[in-house]
Amino acid sequence: MLRASRFLMFAAAASLVLMTSTSATGATTRAGPRWTAGDIACNQPSSSLCMNANVSNLGENVKGYGYTPGHNQDMDVTWQTSACGGNGLVTETCPFKEGTGLNAELVGDRIVELSNDDHPTWKYAGVFLSDNLVVTETSGDGELWVQAGSPGPGSFGNWINVSLSDRDSGVNPADPHPMMVCSDGSGTPGVDLDVDAEWFPHIMESTACDWHEKAG
Repeated sequence: MLRASRFLMFAAAASLVLMTSTSATGATTRAGPRWTAGDIACNQPSSSLCMNANVSNLGENVKGYGYTPGHNQDMDVTWQTSACGGNGLVTETCPFKEGTGLNAELVGDRIVELSNDDHPTWKYAGVFLSDNLVVTETSGDGELWVQAGSPGPGSFGNWINVSLSDRDSGVNPADPHPMMVCSDGSGTPGVDLDVDAEWFPHIMESTACDWHEKAG
């Protein structure tokens, strides 16, 4: 009876994964559930901060503020289904530079763009300025992210920037790290969000880099 119960539980879980986590070409991904457009990304610390874009000015840094539903915090996560051979998932050779180990570690995770839901052409891009920051832009490098884990209403995950991870692999070729969006962990409203080198997802060093979905 115990063996049968375990089998039924496994079958139900497998069915749920296949129903909710299938790419455009039928490959399965471990990074779900889907994001609800207009919801808000907030991180895990007790003094949680949420991604906040200044919708009055394009090109400004994305910051962390307390949960305040409204245009500045409304966010969308768009699955890039044409990336990496047309399935929108990390493969053994794409989207990161080969030889870093990041593709192999993240294989099967979704490739996405982050944007403001009220200004869908305003992408949240990871760029190297005086630091690795997140800014709004309408075109350029830094707009592709890999969604790792499950940043959903009841679960946490993170977004890893492809461009800055590749840059870091050139700066530190012996020890490449995924570069993911984080707050500084202080919980101070108005802090710039940056893109930090953390260890591989699912073995997080900082909860300030773990995000979940709240209603917009």
